[in-house]
Amino acid sequence: MPINPQTLLHSLSAYPPWFVAACAVIAGIFVLWLVGKLLKWSLMVIGAMILIVGGAILVWLVLR
Repeated sequence: MPINPQTLLHSLSAYPPWFVAACAVIAGIFVLWLVGKLLKWSLMVIGAMILIVGGAILVWLVLR
């Protein structure tokens, strides 16, 4: 039975289960990596803002 290419594009059931699982694992790893990068950058931004605000409060308290 020949495989219809349009069936492959429209339904995951036409793909072998191991291929679908492998693609899902790769996509999951990429999503976890992306979330980790976003978390790292957001923590860096928060840390920088804490340093800037803390320094400004310190200067304000000293000059007050």
